[in-house]
Amino acid sequence: MKVGTDGVLIGAWTLCNKATNILDIGSGTGLSSLILAQRNDAAVITGIEIEENAFLQSLDNFNNSKWSKRLSIIPVSYTHLTLP
Repeated sequence: MKVGTDGVLIGAWTLCNKATNILDIGSGTGLSSLILAQRNDAAVITGIEIEENAFLQSLDNFNNSKWSKRLSIIPVSYTHLTLP
Protein backbone atom coordinates (compact mmCIF):
# COMPACT_ATOMS: atom_id res chain seq x y z
CA MET A 1 0.00 0.00 0.00
CA LYS A 2 1.13 3.53 -0.68
CA VAL A 3 2.75 5.76 1.92
CA GLY A 4 0.92 9.07 2.09
CA THR A 5 2.35 12.47 2.92
CA ASP A 6 -0.31 13.00 5.59
CA GLY A 7 0.80 9.94 7.59
CA VAL A 8 4.42 11.04 7.47
CA LEU A 9 3.55 14.59 8.58
CA ILE A 10 1.29 13.40 11.40
CA GLY A 11 4.03 11.13 12.68
CA ALA A 12 6.66 13.85 12.40
CA TRP A 13 4.70 16.80 13.79
CA THR A 14 2.84 15.15 16.68
CA LEU A 15 4.17 16.11 20.11
CA CYS A 16 4.69 12.73 21.72
CA ASN A 17 7.79 12.89 23.90
CA LYS A 18 5.84 12.86 27.19
CA ALA A 19 3.10 10.43 26.11
CA THR A 20 2.80 7.05 27.79
CA ASN A 21 -0.18 5.80 25.73
CA ILE A 22 -1.09 6.79 22.18
CA LEU A 23 -4.28 5.91 20.28
CA ASP A 24 -4.05 6.08 16.47
CA ILE A 25 -7.62 6.28 15.14
CA GLY A 26 -7.84 5.26 11.51
CA SER A 27 -4.37 3.76 11.64
CA GLY A 28 -4.32 2.67 8.01
CA THR A 29 -1.15 0.66 7.45
CA GLY A 30 0.36 1.86 10.75
CA LEU A 31 2.83 4.40 9.35
CA SER A 32 2.08 7.14 11.91
CA SER A 33 2.17 4.64 14.78
CA LEU A 34 5.54 3.33 13.63
CA ILE A 35 6.98 6.84 13.39
CA LEU A 36 5.67 7.69 16.87
CA ALA A 37 7.11 4.45 18.28
CA GLN A 38 10.47 5.42 16.83
CA ARG A 39 10.28 8.94 18.30
CA ASN A 40 9.06 7.89 21.77
CA ASP A 41 10.84 4.90 23.28
CA ALA A 42 8.35 4.39 26.13
CA ALA A 43 4.82 4.90 24.79
CA VAL A 44 2.43 2.01 24.22
CA ILE A 45 0.66 2.63 20.91
CA THR A 46 -2.68 1.18 19.87
CA GLY A 47 -4.11 1.64 16.40
CA ILE A 48 -7.68 1.03 15.30
CA GLU A 49 -8.59 0.38 11.67
CA ILE A 50 -11.86 -0.89 10.14
CA GLU A 51 -10.65 -1.54 6.58
CA GLU A 52 -9.54 -5.18 6.48
CA ASN A 53 -6.63 -4.89 4.05
CA ALA A 54 -5.17 -1.87 5.84
CA PHE A 55 -5.60 -3.63 9.20
CA LEU A 56 -3.78 -6.73 7.93
CA GLN A 57 -0.96 -4.63 6.47
CA SER A 58 -0.66 -2.70 9.75
CA LEU A 59 -0.57 -5.94 11.73
CA ASP A 60 2.22 -7.24 9.50
CA ASN A 61 4.13 -3.95 9.72
CA PHE A 62 3.84 -3.87 13.52
CA ASN A 63 4.87 -7.51 13.94
CA ASN A 64 7.94 -6.99 11.76
CA SER A 65 9.14 -3.83 13.50
CA LYS A 66 11.61 -3.59 16.36
CA TRP A 67 8.89 -1.81 18.39
CA SER A 68 6.41 -4.70 18.08
CA LYS A 69 6.12 -5.18 21.86
CA ARG A 70 4.69 -1.64 22.20
CA LEU A 71 2.44 -1.66 19.13
CA SER A 72 -1.00 -3.21 18.66
CA ILE A 73 -3.79 -2.86 16.13
CA ILE A 74 -7.50 -3.57 16.63
CA PRO A 75 -9.93 -4.14 13.72
CA VAL A 76 -12.77 -1.97 15.03
CA SER A 77 -14.53 1.32 14.31
CA TYR A 78 -14.01 4.05 16.90
CA THR A 79 -17.78 4.16 17.35
CA HIS A 80 -17.60 0.62 18.76
CA LEU A 81 -14.52 1.17 20.90
CA THR A 82 -14.98 0.90 24.66
CA LEU A 83 -12.31 2.62 26.73
CA PRO A 84 -11.81 2.14 30.46
